[in-house]
Amino acid sequence: GLSLAALDARAVVVGSLAFTELRLTFDNPLDRTLEGTFRVALPQGASISRFAMRQGERWQEGEVVETQRARQVYEDFLHRRQDPALLEKAAGNEFSARVFPIPARGRKELIVSYAQPITPENPYMLPLRGLPVVGQLDAVVTRQGDDAPILAQVHSTAAAPGRDLVVEASRLPPGQGVRAGELAMVRVRPEAAAGADAVTSALVLVDTSASRALGFEAQLELVARLADGLGPAALTVAAFDQGIDVVYQGPAAGFAAAGVTSLRERQAFGASNLERALGWAGERARASGARRVVLVTDGIPTMGAVDPGPLQQAARALGPAQPLEQRVVADAAHRHRVDALLEGL
Repeated sequence: GLSLAALDARAVVVGSLAFTELRLTFDNPLDRTLEGTFRVALPQGASISRFAMRQGERWQEGEVVETQRARQVYEDFLHRRQDPALLEKAAGNEFSARVFPIPARGRKELIVSYAQPITPENPYMLPLRGLPVVGQLDAVVTRQGDDAPILAQVHSTAAAPGRDLVVEASRLPPGQGVRAGELAMVRVRPEAAAGADAVTSALVLVDTSASRALGFEAQLELVARLADGLGPAALTVAAFDQGIDVVYQGPAAGFAAAGVTSLRERQAFGASNLERALGWAGERARASGARRVVLVTDGIPTMGAVDPGPLQQAARALGPAQPLEQRVVADAAHRHRVDALLEGL
């Protein structure tokens, strides 16, 4: 089959990035035309930046397209007796290339370039181990600068590489960014610790329609846990079915003693007018200054608007006067209905 006549690798370390260009020369020692396939495993985090094939005195540059389209173009070029090359990403960071034709006793040259991030924990590495016998191997890693100091290199003739080319972390230049003209790319690691915003006021709408009868006690426990987590926040809890009634108003910490009893006495009866409940919640939230609106429901309206469109519009109108955070709580059995309500918010 094919032999790897030459591999010329040139890499430049620029700040926290390394740019590598591989020039591969394949020879066909047979008296018949071959299609060549080779695979290359790139380092972790590396991204292909160039794939080109020599066509006479010029280089034919590759383009990035969708996988199926690329294969169709490759086959089409074969039928038109033009010289195609195809580079595909396989599992992990492995790439495979198909090249045709490689004429009898002929030669084919390819260029593969890629960029990779480097850190002291993940220094520069050029995978060489596992390659077959290479007629001429030349690999050099330098650092950007006028003096272009060599960080690592390897040269061999008619030999199979026994090791990868690695630049020791101690030889990597310090720096977290790359600059080219007026453009700069900098790696930033935020140190600030972001915590959750404190909830100072909330409005909770609890669905008490007939469809909530099964599992109603579990719903009451859920609301109680929610109130308990709000601590000293000002809390308003309203029950809704075809009507709307405020069952608790005061510190969230006091809800379990009085609010749960009021909801239990109301029980789960009647129809569910979700559109009306959302409209009422918006007015109440703006009047009271509540910045959180929580809806506990199964998402099954039986009065008023029942289609997702009008309900989404009513939900979006919750906070036109001031920003409101909206939350919808539902059990898993009715999650799909609630997702339809949330879509587009």
